[in-house]
Amino acid sequence: ISQSANRPIFSLWDFYVGNGVIGGKVISGKAQGKAAAKTTLQLFQGKTPDQIPITNESPNTYMFDHKILERYHLSHKLLPANTTIINKPVSFYEKNKSILWKFYLVVFALIAIIVIISINLIKLRAAEESLKLSEERFRELGELLPETIFELDQFNNLIFLNKNGFQQFLLKPADLTEKTHITELFARKEQKRITNNIDLIKRGEY
Repeated sequence: ISQSANRPIFSLWDFYVGNGVIGGKVISGKAQGKAAAKTTLQLFQGKTPDQIPITNESPNTYMFDHKILERYHLSHKLLPANTTIINKPVSFYEKNKSILWKFYLVVFALIAIIVIISINLIKLRAAEESLKLSEERFRELGELLPETIFELDQFNNLIFLNKNGFQQFLLKPADLTEKTHITELFARKEQKRITNNIDLIKRGEY
């Protein structure tokens, strides 16, 4: 009938909704059974029939088929409140909720990692700037002192020598390279002693 009809067909039973009828205020076996079970439970709890209030409100519910509503161009806004609508199209979010939430968590975790790395980089740059400023101040102070002041890398190569040091060793800045070892400034017979003394200073034993 529903396939041949040019008007929506209403039903009194919920099991017809979804099989061509548009719906209506339908009798639901589930709702009826739930109401009956509630009354029976009160009897088992010791109440007498006259103590159980009469149910004036029908357990029947409004139920409509979305596909048939679309077929007749009827809006959901026309339906009563608390209406159950079946065959509603599932949204992309509802269909992929689990995947989307996992994706959001991964994105959030990546953003958190990026923020942490950025903060650490900022701190590292600040520390590098502070170290650079400290080295500049050290060298400025070293240039003012009347003694020989030098700075070595981990391999005992010279990375800084003050003016007094250049004068004492009769050197020019152009004479030093990145690979100039401190022992090259001393006589060969003194080189071993100088190396040993530097090692003691590094270990805090000099």
